[in-house]
Amino acid sequence: MKKLNKILVSTIILSIVFLTMFSYAKVDLDQAYNDGARWGAETGRVYGYKDFVNNKDSDWYAAYLNVFPTTADLIEFFNLETEDDDDDDYNREFIRGYRNSFLDGYNAGYANIVEETDDDEETSPSAIAGALHGKYFAELDAAQVAIKDYHEGKYNDWTLSYPTEVATKIKYDLYKDSDLYANAFMESYEVNFELAYKENYRDTSIEISSAPEENGNLQGTTMGSLKGEADGMLDVIRNNRSNWQSAYNEMISGNDLFTRYNLYRENKEYINSFEGAFKTAYEVAYQRMYQETNIEIETKNVNYRKVDSNEKIVEYSEYVVNIDSGAKSIESVIPFYIEIEEGTIYSNETYFAIAENQLPVSNLNDKLKASGVFDVKVINNDLSVKLQKPIKLCFNFYGSSKAGIYKFVNKQWMYLQTEFDDGVIYTEIPAVDFDGGKFAILIDNEYTPLKDSMLHWAYDDLKVYLKRGYINNETGFNPDSYMTRKEFSRMIRRNTDGLIDYSYSSPIDFIDKDLFLDYQNDINFMVSKGYMNGVSSDLFNPNGYITYNQVEIVMNRIMDEEFSWNDISELMLTERFNKSKVNEFKSNYIDKAEVIFMLNKVLGSEVLFKWII
Repeated sequence: MKKLNKILVSTIILSIVFLTMFSYAKVDLDQAYNDGARWGAETGRVYGYKDFVNNKDSDWYAAYLNVFPTTADLIEFFNLETEDDDDDDYNREFIRGYRNSFLDGYNAGYANIVEETDDDEETSPSAIAGALHGKYFAELDAAQVAIKDYHEGKYNDWTLSYPTEVATKIKYDLYKDSDLYANAFMESYEVNFELAYKENYRDTSIEISSAPEENGNLQGTTMGSLKGEADGMLDVIRNNRSNWQSAYNEMISGNDLFTRYNLYRENKEYINSFEGAFKTAYEVAYQRMYQETNIEIETKNVNYRKVDSNEKIVEYSEYVVNIDSGAKSIESVIPFYIEIEEGTIYSNETYFAIAENQLPVSNLNDKLKASGVFDVKVINNDLSVKLQKPIKLCFNFYGSSKAGIYKFVNKQWMYLQTEFDDGVIYTEIPAVDFDGGKFAILIDNEYTPLKDSMLHWAYDDLKVYLKRGYINNETGFNPDSYMTRKEFSRMIRRNTDGLIDYSYSSPIDFIDKDLFLDYQNDINFMVSKGYMNGVSSDLFNPNGYITYNQVEIVMNRIMDEEFSWNDISELMLTERFNKSKVNEFKSNYIDKAEVIFMLNKVLGSEVLFKWII
């Protein structure tokens, strides 16, 4: 194909490449024919005009061969090459449509030009043809250049991108046409190039500039609808009156939209659009879902489950989108679930709600977050439920053996005793008053076990307290040594206030307080709460050892239910195959391992008090 003809055809179908991104996918044959006909008719019309104004005889086939000497040239130009049989059918129909319509377009273009009988240059056939062609090609050229200039950050100034007269005449072979045609072409080309350039530049600018608002509106509407639906259902479960404004205010009081949806990453236009659309969608979705939910709550959201004595599993389901070889699929996965034995919960109006917390995770203390944070809520009048048997919180997980399940308590992540079982890790919540909480998998790469404790009978319990930071991984820690009164004070305080730095004062001015050292706050806590007294009115004896009997007295002061060391001794023997060193009068000193075992069994995943100031 001649170079100039290639340039002309390229310009005619420029919108294929830059505007329409023409796709030759597997479509029906009628569409293939129409696709070819669309481009063949326009190309034929232009060449029909040109042949007439150049005083050539009407010969559509010669013009056609001048554009595409062979079928292979056409296939190459339109990128129709393929090894797919279905696409071969498409190509055949495309070529047939192109050729037939080229003929029709050529004849129409040639026939629409009448004899040059008019003396007025502006109304002569050559001038009319030149003006039409100049407008046509100017619009195509200007569209391409304007879009390119906008993306390169250039100003909306068509004169900077307007081609020279010589370049335009060479590109469109105007030196071989009549002066009437060429002059009309150039005049029309300049006028229409300016108009088309400005229009395309502005359209591109508006499209790109409006994208943040449009995206913000779309995504704000999506997220507002989802959150409104969830809160509408939640208010039905809680027997609250329908009040979307109250629910909305409660939601943003915990975390505003800016934080909840990471809007700090976006520009101002997106943020404003998102916030407005979110609130509107939230109101509509809340009211609709509140009205629709009622007894259909379980089918509306699988993450809310009514639980009773027959319940076995409460699952958190989420949908994920997979793209494989360009094909999109949606599937449901279950990253977290709760196992409940029959006879564990006796309640007619209790729901378990599980939601994945989307907020940033803090206070990790160099631990690696290895799962979502799942917020478990007990929804009934008491916001808690009495467990008659232990329940299991389970994560589907394959990964590091240094991983563990943690609960967010007292503004920090507290390790829970974690077990591994073939792609699942779980922790057991004992038979206590359960009010839910936030749970996640964290990996502590800095964890090392206590020296020489791998074969100790209380290894699992020691591991829990070491990973919580309640005991130190030091050479001097001997789990079989006796526990002092000051060490016991610290152990109890850390199971109530955790590691939060809060100062307590003692109502008693002990004469041996200089011996308290860094245990002073722990001892002050125990005395101020009335859990421990001094060995006399003004002596605490922090370095003295504590007995089984004294431990029993303290635990009875702390616990709501009666505490007996005999029960602990039995559990120690049946679960750890270790016989307690307690004597008949419980006057023996107690060692550290037995205290830690006792606290782990009594408290499990709980702390005695939530930290409140």
